[in-house]
Amino acid sequence: MSQQPRVIVIGSGLAGLAAARELRDNGVVPILLEARDRVGGRVHSISFGEGSVINIGASLLMHGTGSPMSDLAQQADVQLARLADMPFVPGPGEAPMTVEDSDALSTLLEEGFAAIFDHEESGQALGPPLLRWLDKTAAERGLDSELLHCIADYITMYNGDELSKLARRQGFDEPDTGNEAGEAPIGGFVKILSKLAGVETLQSVRLGHVVTHIDYSAPVVRVRTREHGEFLADAALITVPLGVLKASTISFHPPLSPARQLAIQQLGYGRLTMVALEFANAKEPFWPASGTFCLLRKPSLAKTQPEIAHDLINRDSLFFINYQQVTGKPVLVACVQCTEGESLEEKTEEEVANIFGRHLARYFPNAPGTQPTRCTVGRWSQDPFSRGSYSFLGADTNEKNFAVLAAPCAAINGAEHVSSPIAVHPATLFWAGEHTIRDMHGSLDGAVLSGQRAATEVLTRFRV
Repeated sequence: MSQQPRVIVIGSGLAGLAAARELRDNGVVPILLEARDRVGGRVHSISFGEGSVINIGASLLMHGTGSPMSDLAQQADVQLARLADMPFVPGPGEAPMTVEDSDALSTLLEEGFAAIFDHEESGQALGPPLLRWLDKTAAERGLDSELLHCIADYITMYNGDELSKLARRQGFDEPDTGNEAGEAPIGGFVKILSKLAGVETLQSVRLGHVVTHIDYSAPVVRVRTREHGEFLADAALITVPLGVLKASTISFHPPLSPARQLAIQQLGYGRLTMVALEFANAKEPFWPASGTFCLLRKPSLAKTQPEIAHDLINRDSLFFINYQQVTGKPVLVACVQCTEGESLEEKTEEEVANIFGRHLARYFPNAPGTQPTRCTVGRWSQDPFSRGSYSFLGADTNEKNFAVLAAPCAAINGAEHVSSPIAVHPATLFWAGEHTIRDMHGSLDGAVLSGQRAATEVLTRFRV
């Protein structure tokens, strides 16, 4: 077509920025609508104390080859702090395990994944068969079954939901990219976002534009916002998080197809709350010197120690990122999953700081300065524009869900139908986001690649 198409990109997270940049680089200048007062979506770097920048959302880049985000960090000349090793602290007042012993437990967990993956057993949930295998293995090898249950609880942090909600194939049948999470950008993500989007794209983002309705019943797509009226386009590229789609805060005309609605319902979406803690009164870090570490708590402790039984952080495992290695200052970022994280989001920063102060004082009883002097809570479950953290393979997830959510569509005879860019009824709605890419769902790289893929579909549709 001689005239450039009008394209609206909804959302300026990684997927939206990547899509907008790809379109702009090919001569299509999109309208980029963002509900928040900032870009980045679930990637959010904040100032935390004098001269320190931390990430209160997605935090770690993939370490290895072929990672778009790592490549962008290198192009932006952003230094990365390698957060290697993760020792377990087996209980309050106990010494951290060696990295080798901790790795051995993690390897045992992977052995459990493999053992139950192909086993004929009713149900698709990971929790019951994995815990049974761990109990059996503990008895056979003379291991502490309670400790193994704590390690299993650690899996819930990676996904943001309980073991009973996770798919049995979780993390086991996914392709090995050779990459692993473990690098934090020093100074945050600001330069990386700028390199991803480009200056012109960032300057064109329309902040505070909350999309409420999308009408794609005619060749011209009509996108309605809460306070800024209606926008018209030849195509809309939708990159909002899965949590927003689950909440149905954006209505569609015609309604989304039953297949797409089922995929939205079946794909898991986790809840992970990030809590940044500074310990200015600690003369030196009282925690393990590794890049990350995990505090474990055996369930039997709750029966013998009342103060633990009523603890608000009622998890068998609690994961921390050691930002001392990123900022040079005594800072930890805790990752609290599921309902415990949601409970923390309902409290003030002072209340959360006191909860962690009590919690850490029990684990490191001889260390001074365990009371945080500064605290910031990333309230992702309460955020109306994320409503959680990232997608995961749920017990009800169908392998086809990702492809269904990624498929471009058009309105045909008053209903949504999947449509290729070159079909008789070409697509007018295109979809991106980490929840639309099977092999890298729940990752920063997956979000970027999905945005580039969807932009390419738009360009093909209009033969640009």
